[in-house]
Amino acid sequence: MSEQELIMTKLFAPVPPSSYMPRAGLNRAFRRGLDAQTMIVHSGAGYGKSSGLARFFADHPIRYSWYTVSAEDDDLLPFLRHLFRSIQLANPAFDPEAAFGGNEPAPGRAVAGIPGAFVNELMKIREPFAIVIDDFHHVDHVFEIDFFMEKVLEFLPPQIRIVVASRMKPKWSVLPRLKLSGRLYEVGEEIFRFSRDEIEVYFEDYFGRRLDAAVADQILTLTEGWAIAVRLMADQIRDGQEREEPVLKPALADLFSYLSEDVFNWMPADDQEALLEFSIFPAFSDSLVRAFYGKARAEKLEQLSGRHVFIQPLGSGSYRFHALFQQFLEEKWDDIRPGRFEELQKKAAHFCADRGETTQALNHAEKSGDPIFFARFLDAHAHEVVKEGKFDWLLDRLKNLPGQVKEAWYGLYYHEGECFRYRAFYEKAKQSYMRCAALADQEGDRLMVSRAHAGIAHIYLDTIQPGRAEPYLRKAIVEAESGEGTDQKVMSRLKRQYAENLVNLGRAAEADRWAAEARLDAEVLSEGNLDVRIFLRRGLLDEALQLLERRSGNTIHLPDSHRETDLLLSFIYSLNGEATRAKEAAGKGIRGGQSAFVGAVARIRKGHAEFLEDPYDLRTPERLYLDAIGIMEELNVTRGTAEAYLGLAILRAAEGRFDEALSCAEKGLAETGSVDDQWLSAVILTGISVIRARMEAWEKSREAAEKARSLFMRSGDSFGRMATAFWLAHAAYHAGDDVRFLPAFEEFGSLLTGHGYDFFIRSRTLMAPIGMEAVRAMIVHARESGVSESAVRLAEIIGAETGVRYPAYSLFVRLSGPFILYRDGREVPDREWKRDKSKELLAYLCLNRDRYIPKEELLQALWPEADEKSADRDFKVALNALLKVLEPERNAREEPFFISRRKTMYRLNPESRLVTDAELFRKYAESGIRERRAEDAKEKLQKALNRYGGTLFAEKPATDWIRTEREAHARLQMNVMERMAQTCTRLEEYDEVIKWAEKLLEADETREEAYRLLIYANYRLGRRFRAIRWYETCRDIFDRELGIEPMESTIRMYEMVLEATEAAEEFIQES
Repeated sequence: MSEQELIMTKLFAPVPPSSYMPRAGLNRAFRRGLDAQTMIVHSGAGYGKSSGLARFFADHPIRYSWYTVSAEDDDLLPFLRHLFRSIQLANPAFDPEAAFGGNEPAPGRAVAGIPGAFVNELMKIREPFAIVIDDFHHVDHVFEIDFFMEKVLEFLPPQIRIVVASRMKPKWSVLPRLKLSGRLYEVGEEIFRFSRDEIEVYFEDYFGRRLDAAVADQILTLTEGWAIAVRLMADQIRDGQEREEPVLKPALADLFSYLSEDVFNWMPADDQEALLEFSIFPAFSDSLVRAFYGKARAEKLEQLSGRHVFIQPLGSGSYRFHALFQQFLEEKWDDIRPGRFEELQKKAAHFCADRGETTQALNHAEKSGDPIFFARFLDAHAHEVVKEGKFDWLLDRLKNLPGQVKEAWYGLYYHEGECFRYRAFYEKAKQSYMRCAALADQEGDRLMVSRAHAGIAHIYLDTIQPGRAEPYLRKAIVEAESGEGTDQKVMSRLKRQYAENLVNLGRAAEADRWAAEARLDAEVLSEGNLDVRIFLRRGLLDEALQLLERRSGNTIHLPDSHRETDLLLSFIYSLNGEATRAKEAAGKGIRGGQSAFVGAVARIRKGHAEFLEDPYDLRTPERLYLDAIGIMEELNVTRGTAEAYLGLAILRAAEGRFDEALSCAEKGLAETGSVDDQWLSAVILTGISVIRARMEAWEKSREAAEKARSLFMRSGDSFGRMATAFWLAHAAYHAGDDVRFLPAFEEFGSLLTGHGYDFFIRSRTLMAPIGMEAVRAMIVHARESGVSESAVRLAEIIGAETGVRYPAYSLFVRLSGPFILYRDGREVPDREWKRDKSKELLAYLCLNRDRYIPKEELLQALWPEADEKSADRDFKVALNALLKVLEPERNAREEPFFISRRKTMYRLNPESRLVTDAELFRKYAESGIRERRAEDAKEKLQKALNRYGGTLFAEKPATDWIRTEREAHARLQMNVMERMAQTCTRLEEYDEVIKWAEKLLEADETREEAYRLLIYANYRLGRRFRAIRWYETCRDIFDRELGIEPMESTIRMYEMVLEATEAAEEFIQES
């Protein structure tokens, strides 16, 4: 964090003037604010917020930091830099870099992780510490800053206090919750107003003038206790300016102007001139004035600073005018010497630019009022503004420039295009680039024509339309080569873009050669993660992963759509079977709040991860894919839908909806074909091979895999070749065609072992089968052939034992609600079950799968009333029937695979990977209940609720042995619904809160937390009378059913609603 980028004077509390009068009521309010942890101080200008707080903290023993916000801080990075540095100045142990999460984020990048990192860093401060943020109204309109503040306040460490002073109360949604819990105290305008007694004391003690009651009343009536106006009137009396007060009371704003005019006009002309000159700068110091105006003005500053009411000291020899007086002086310039004001602002712009203070220079250039001068300055420094991520600031300024001025400084259209592109407004960006190119062409400016065409190409690179990008890239390179003075770095970046386009066309090997011939260095290749994408599309996954993991969190680049580090990480994690990490990386992209396109790609990647993590939950990934398609279509970037359609196709196939699956895959293939992306076309063709395999259409599966393999070979992708060789072998294996199976398997095994793709046969991955059962069966078959060299090595990798017959399918058991067994996604029909007791036996084994179960226990549980001999006979019949259902192709003398036996004990084979819905429900429920982040908790809880099918083994309601498990299952369901309602409260989704709380009461009408949630949700929705009725219902049911009153917290919430209702009724009556 560069000190040059910070205005250090903003990081020190202002020094209260000698005439500041401490006030007991105000100090008492400030002390209460510190007790409440968060204090919001809000009032209009001139009420003494800054002076009051500065004096209070100067006298209070608590350590504190101070940050005075200014209008230039209206982007996240400047705000955080100043805030973190202010804390470090007061507490050197605080590390700003750690507060950023290890690296300062690039402009426009995700900020979701920063509040947590900041709070964690605050935990290192052990003693009570206050963070004061003054003049927050300058940035209260910035979403990212409000998001940051809300999250910090929600999780603020107990020893930390935050004080926010602003002209208006922030509209943070967290404030009602803080107030309800006693963690928020507000200090409003009323407490700052002077009373008549305070006016009398102020005049007598600080200005030596005793007022009679009538005069004090007149001052109070005129000023309404407005501190700045009271002070001005006191100054008039002290300086002998007292006059008869006007009969009519002016508005307060007019009163300030009236008094300011009097104060200003009473001063000598040279003092007036000095104040006007100082007002050119938002803050000024002796050294600044000396460097800009000269020694004489610096001496005048020293004279005026000690006695002028409106010059506020900031510490370290720096000052600023009171905001209202600053405005008054700027308006005064317009009245008396507008030409001089423009001249000084231009001089200040050059002065700041020479000092490397770009933001201040641009603000001075804008204030000059000369659009041509401002446009020239903006053109020279716009690239810095874009690099800082101040897109909205720049677009606002460009919008307000006259058209003819923008046309003269046509480079501004290029920067406008850059801003639109980073915001994913691609059509607007293209129009700006094209306007820039046309104007530059008229002027013969080849370099700017090149830059504009490169900008258009970048749009198509962002939206992965390589066929459309190519002509613009060629034009950009030709124009750059023909222009005079082309910078070598510019040429390198153009050639880098061309290499990237080759990657997008599915020609990664060619891109690699082009980059080598163009001698593109590592730094250039790292832009947009091009080096990673070349590795990825050549199958060099380890190399790609190493680069990405080094860069993860290092957000030095501007947002770059599908090239984002986290999105690429998520895709590669899915390819190598790390579903949890893939989901986490994709989640960062969704939460980042960057462009809509980035969010859509992140949803696609999360959909992949969700399906890999739980291939039996199809709703969650389906929603993500459909959301992504909707966003892409809204952005008119249909090319981006191809990967989402592939994901949908795989889901539809898993549901057995094969026609829809093929239709989705063909839609994706049409998109990739339209832009000639051969690599992604190969990925989709691999998906089609998978779909055909699920349909048991082995020849068509082989044909699709063959086409994919051919395209992967053109791209030079060894991983893609390996995956398609697997599906070729898979089709031949199931077709009983060893002539094709063995060479395809050998190619698969050779590529897998040669490139370290072991993960492909160890876990579920993006291009592998859902279950590993088919992989093991194929490996064993190849090993038994005796001619496959790879099979032995692959068998070692997965631990396939000799002599074990591995079924080539997976099993899923639905235990909640109606009992259903699925074999490779297909429901096993009832006619295959010869005995109902076989189902019950499987249910018992599933619910006790972590241990061997003695046969005696099984007999007692399942045949409690039968004698030992009958029970033993019935057990054998049920077991044999079950084995025939689980393994219909098993020979009579073969050992079963899914059920293991040790003497007279039985259990499910841990290697079988049989999955039950009850296990998944418990997994998501426990994870969701533990999750602290509300958005993630809701997602996990919803997955649990989706997986809950009802009562365990519902078709046997009288079964005794399952009673304990049933009760635990139902209890967990209640806890999930309760936590879901609580989580929706945190997310302020109050209609959802009501839905889940009412479901809780349907199951248990004495669930008190449900009543509290209903009271609070209805209160927040403005339904106060409904909230009151819910309390009355709770009270009546508790009295009738339990003979007790509701808990104190429930009563307190009811009283809060009651008070709010009474206050509202009084207001209506008064109106």
